[in-house]
Amino acid sequence: MAQGIPVDDWMQAVPMLISGENYCSGILINEQHIATAYHCVAGGKHVYVEWEDGQVEQGQVVSVDSTVDLAIISLSSPAKKRKPLSLYQESISRGMKVYALGHPFAPAASGKYSDLLRWSIAKGIVSQVGETWLQTDTPLNPGNSGGALVDEEGRVLGIVSHKFRAEGLSFVSLSKGVASLQKEISPMGWFGGIWFVSPSISYPFQPKSSMSFDITTSFVFRDVLDLGIRGRIYGDRMTEVMEQGSIYHYPFRAHTLGRFRLGEGQGSVVFAGGLAASYEDLQMYDNDLYRSESGYSWSWITQIHTGGMYVYLEGIPNTSVILFGLGIESLSFRGVF
Repeated sequence: MAQGIPVDDWMQAVPMLISGENYCSGILINEQHIATAYHCVAGGKHVYVEWEDGQVEQGQVVSVDSTVDLAIISLSSPAKKRKPLSLYQESISRGMKVYALGHPFAPAASGKYSDLLRWSIAKGIVSQVGETWLQTDTPLNPGNSGGALVDEEGRVLGIVSHKFRAEGLSFVSLSKGVASLQKEISPMGWFGGIWFVSPSISYPFQPKSSMSFDITTSFVFRDVLDLGIRGRIYGDRMTEVMEQGSIYHYPFRAHTLGRFRLGEGQGSVVFAGGLAASYEDLQMYDNDLYRSESGYSWSWITQIHTGGMYVYLEGIPNTSVILFGLGIESLSFRGVF
């Protein structure tokens, strides 16, 4: 206990949640359920739950409201030895002292930071209160998402959602939304997940095609289905065509991939595979004449994702072109849907 604040008791109700590659926070609101942010669990229904005493268990998302960035997780067994924190049910006033409980930059919690970036507390005030959100100046960072903002008595005012790229502008979804999700269960369906736009480079194994810079937009449904499109930008195609005689280019592609994740967290590995349809452009140079033919072709794709990067092979059977690619997901723009 510090300055009358029972931090150690509060932290017994604070889990670290691992969903896919995401590390987030949560708060135990009764012996069976954890409240967190929807964007923390949008990737899939199953979540790994780790407590400060080292216990690890599984949970399942049972209710969500993406409009206010809230989700409820049901534990595999009741947490009877832990004391839940109650939801704040009174009027919230500007200037109230508040505390954020969570795991800022949890993925970096190793080495000299191993005991510092998890089960951490930050202090601030309520800056403004709206109908469904409150704004706070409490220092919040990635990993705090889904955690509780509590008053001096440990009552949950809301769940940490997001922040602006500015000092002291963080936003919290009010606890009344959590109460509503408990009363009116809204199951998480299969339509929804994570979208991202990422760069990659493709290189052909043989001179039938060209190296390209690619931009891929993917919609990943609950970490099991990837529907996306890819645009390719090629370099000096005319020179290559004149040197090789003919070159296949694939400036646009749409894909459907199945996904399987092995493990959880940043060390997890995703295996993906499926089919794609490509716009095909065959460019030819013969007898000082340059011409092109266009059409459509299908291809097979295999991918391996890990550590914020992925490698892939793409084969186009009708032309025997095989492409090798390297993508960087850690540089992607991303969001949830």
